[in-house]
This record gives sequence, structure tokens and C-alpha cells, in this order.
Amino acid sequence: MDGQVLIAKTLKDTLKTYETWRGNLEVISPGKLAVSGYAKDSTRKALLLVFNTQGDTLLSAEYPHPDYPAVTGTINHDFKKTVDGYVLLNWIKNPDGTGDTDIELLKLDTAGQKLWSRTFGITSRNDAPHNVITTPGGYIIVSIRDNTNVAHQNIEAHNHIFKINEAGEVLWEYFSPSGELRGKEGRAIATSDGGLLVMTGQGIEVPAGTDSANYAGTTTPSSWTPAGRKNGAYWLEIPCRLFLLITNSPLV
Repeated sequence: MDGQVLIAKTLKDTLKTYETWRGNLEVISPGKLAVSGYAKDSTRKALLLVFNTQGDTLLSAEYPHPDYPAVTGTINHDFKKTVDGYVLLNWIKNPDGTGDTDIELLKLDTAGQKLWSRTFGITSRNDAPHNVITTPGGYIIVSIRDNTNVAHQNIEAHNHIFKINEAGEVLWEYFSPSGELRGKEGRAIATSDGGLLVMTGQGIEVPAGTDSANYAGTTTPSSWTPAGRKNGAYWLEIPCRLFLLITNSPLV
């Protein structure tokens, strides 16, 4: 290997853009790769691409919001190859018109055809999916639930992790403790003992009128999350602090 480009092919369209910024390119079988993202024109639809090692597209499919065309916002955050197809973990707009966000788990067959879709979320809370873990008998969805879409003060943010079966029924769920503001990132990996390692950040609420340049000892403007700003209150993620939730209970 000397770093030379062997293949460079572009999937493009004059009427839309394709975005795969989640960085989840995977080898799904010998000679085949897949990546997910979303296609964007006047709407946003989840996107799954499968191609061979020569760069030839084997599958290119788009998936709209479950309530399309009444609701159009869907962005894929993760995918996994399964024995009988694929699952896509999507961030979707709540169809109730409040502006909140929900989670969709979309099951596909090997040809990329939709088999079923399940949605999860509650009114007045944002549910942001991060990744999905396949397990025997179901799927573990790793997400963050917060209220920054409606909060003016008293910002909330919890790690929300739950397992569903093939029928879409929630088998168990975990919320990080109240009063512990968690970061906007909350990915997890399965451990060899049947537990999970969850990576997340510490967050704090900054009261209105506070000098943001010196609050909590940070002078990093990028640590101030614009989505957490409500009527002068701010969401602050303290840099370089990482919380690890480690459990050896049989979650999977």
C-alpha cells in the first residue's frame, strides 16, 4: 500500500445531493461495502448505498418519512447488516407539528425493500438516535432524549437506551439519572460479557446573563451548543470530559 488512488467514482444527481457524513462505511460481505446517509432535495430521505470493491453500485435506495408526503424530514444516523437484510436507524420529524424529533427503526430485506417500520418518541421531547446494535431477538437503540426544543430554562438531557424485539415491542429501557445533563453524543458498543460501553459527555445549563467566556473555566466557544440556547439560557458541554457507563448485566 502506497496511498495511490485505485478507484474514484461519484454518485451524483443534478436535482439532489447525497450526504453520508456519519462515517459508517462497512464491509458487509467479501467484495461488498455499504454506507448510509440521506438524499436531499426539497425533502430529506434516508439513503442506503451498497457497492462492490470496483465501485459499481449494487443498491441505491431512498426511504421517506413514515408519514410522507405530509411530513418530509428524515435523516439516517446508522445502519446495520442483518442475516435477512438491513436495519436503518433514522432521525425523523414528529408528525404532531410541534417540531420535536423522533426515532424510526426501518427493517429492509436483502433487496432494500421495506419490511416494517417502528417509531419511538414522545411529545415535547427531542429523541436523537446515535446507533443501533443488533442482538439475538432484537435491536438495542442508543439515543439522547432532551427538551431543548421547548425549554426556556431547566434543560434536560438523558442517555436513553432501549431494546426492542422484531415486533417493535420495548423489552427494557435505561435512562441516565435526572439532574445529570448528558452530552449531545451518546454512542455505545456491545462488550464481550453481554453489557454495553456507552460514551457520552457531561453537560451543564448556563443561566441567562452569564459571561459565557469564563463560565465553568472554559473559554472554548465551540463548546456552547446553539441548539441548547433558549431565551438566554445555554447548553454547555464541558470539553475533554467523558462519561463511561459500563455494565456487565445481560443487556443484550
